[in-house]
Amino acid sequence: MAFRYLENPGYVPIPTLQKATKGCLVTGSSAVEHQGRPVGERLLKALKKTVEMDVSSTFLFAAKDERVGGDWYDVMFTHGHMAFAIGDVMGHGQAAAGAANLLRGSVARLLMRNIDPAAVMSRINTLTLQNQTEHMTAICGYVDMHSREIVYACAGHPPPILMNGADAKFEDYGGLMLGVEEDASYSTFRISAPERGLFVLYTDGVTENRRTLVDGDQLLLDAVQDATTENTDDKARIIQDTIFKGKAPMDDASILVFTFREPALSEIRQA
Repeated sequence: MAFRYLENPGYVPIPTLQKATKGCLVTGSSAVEHQGRPVGERLLKALKKTVEMDVSSTFLFAAKDERVGGDWYDVMFTHGHMAFAIGDVMGHGQAAAGAANLLRGSVARLLMRNIDPAAVMSRINTLTLQNQTEHMTAICGYVDMHSREIVYACAGHPPPILMNGADAKFEDYGGLMLGVEEDASYSTFRISAPERGLFVLYTDGVTENRRTLVDGDQLLLDAVQDATTENTDDKARIIQDTIFKGKAPMDDASILVFTFREPALSEIRQA
């Protein structure tokens, strides 16, 4: 595969994450380090030269936030796959930010070992209970760069979205949020992304900006469909602008988008 290590990711990750990933971090952010600006832009430009996929991301602080909070996300190369995670620690302020950094680093270490996503969630659930940190929702998993297969597990987090052709739909999800119940169980889901498809992850601040959750969900689906028609790699920014129109959200809001370009790597190899 045409993977290479990508240096200087555009921000300095927390020490535990930096040690765990051994230089393989592609991009990532948490509210405590983001300060409302994109991270890893140079790295994402380099990524486009090595794989047939674009990754874009955005983050917005809540209108009345302390500019630290519990939203975070990471994308990493590992074992011929691209690993990803996104999470939202309950609450705001230093406590939420501290819990986010602890749990985020632990998720990254497990993903770098190529552990099944459901097992990752189980271990993080145990860690959350042992450390008595704030509860957290999360999704983590892997993208197979050959087949475009996506495997993921969910812990109380809003469902991912897959854009397939002209249809954007919520995919399977479930599982109790982390840190609630010792015997919580989690499932690993598998989906296949089409050429020119979008795989969208987000935190609940994206959909809670409307009067009802149903309205917020529909607005997000519409925004994802609109993003596919825009001639830009920054699909996350298009989705964010469509939803918030320049206004601050009621809660921190993160968006992470994978755009699958054609042809797939497997087709290039066979050519």
